[in-house]
Amino acid sequence: MKYAMLKKSAALLLATLCLALCLVLCLPMLPGTARAIDPIDLEAKTSLTMVFCPGDRPAEGAKFHVWRVGEPDRFCNFTRTETFAAYDVVVTNLTAQGWADLANTLSGYVARDKIAPDATATVNQEGKAVFSGLPTGLYLVTGDVYKYGRYTYTPSAIMVSLPSRDAEDQWHYDVTAKAKYTEDYNPGGGGSK
Repeated sequence: MKYAMLKKSAALLLATLCLALCLVLCLPMLPGTARAIDPIDLEAKTSLTMVFCPGDRPAEGAKFHVWRVGEPDRFCNFTRTETFAAYDVVVTNLTAQGWADLANTLSGYVARDKIAPDATATVNQEGKAVFSGLPTGLYLVTGDVYKYGRYTYTPSAIMVSLPSRDAEDQWHYDVTAKAKYTEDYNPGGGGSK
């Protein structure tokens, strides 16, 4: 009888140890598991390069504008800057759609309230508008309408974190983003009345 109880206890102990080992080994693979992220350098200067080549042609001369909307803490959690403090918007922990909605909302506010951008850059012959020397933060980026022939290209407003994190949670202080845009074709007039 003692042998049977000892055997059961040993089996139970072995099963418990195996379960504990499985949990320890599998826990990092579970979604939502926190990983250590290095803090950002709040004093660092950043850069943003907007690439705008509609129809595979550089939109030379087009203009892009940035507004610093969010002030980061050491882990890039944002609070609204003084310029945007009065606007009832959330600037952290958003979904992809939430960021898009925030960009559209804020671009409406800056147009309505005529808030001057913090910086403006012009697209060069390589299709790039470069902003350099920007302080860390969350930025609203908008672009002016660009016309080429019978086409009109309207860049979409976006939000950009400077610095930005990659898939391996590494911070990048020099960020490149490709402008998304809508395209409209004007077939022109024609015919007589």
